[in-house]
Amino acid sequence: MCSRVCSCRMIETGGVTRAALQRSTAMIEDAFDILGLVPAFDLDRAAIDRAFLARAVAVHPDLAGGESEAEALSARLNDAKRLLLDPETRANLLLSHLGGPAADKVKSVPSTLLGEVMEAREGVDAARASGDAAELARWKAWAIDGLESIVKTCRQLFAVALAAPAGSGDPKVLREIRVQLNAWRSYQRMIEQMDAR
Repeated sequence: MCSRVCSCRMIETGGVTRAALQRSTAMIEDAFDILGLVPAFDLDRAAIDRAFLARAVAVHPDLAGGESEAEALSARLNDAKRLLLDPETRANLLLSHLGGPAADKVKSVPSTLLGEVMEAREGVDAARASGDAAELARWKAWAIDGLESIVKTCRQLFAVALAAPAGSGDPKVLREIRVQLNAWRSYQRMIEQMDAR
């Protein structure tokens, strides 16, 4: 787990796989709409919880008609809450909401990332082989710093995309967000793999 306050809760939750994200994106028409939230990159847990609770009360079986309908609505609310609580997943959903490309359509990452990640993986393997805990900690800090930088860049890019009139997002900005989200996944995967061992 990250020793600092990190803007990426994925480190704490263990994350969501790309396949699960793609299934979730297809299953949930718009998690923001389901919870009645304005689509945004930065949503705090309290706002998501408040929106969830307000909607959950409204779909309670005593108020929402049939029990099976209430169960289906409740399941949709639970899925929407789970997806929006995860910052990486929320960012992917927001990009989809804005009409940006899916991960399977644009697989690019920033040009220097692959070389840096390969070097880091070699460094991690060498540190593990020699039992050098300080070196492992240094590589994990490198990955967390890289992840935090990506989150900051995504925040800035989403601010630009959200400022555009609805439906008129700049395709170059939306594509760059996808590239940054792909990098986010790379850093996150590396952190998860270091935590798993």
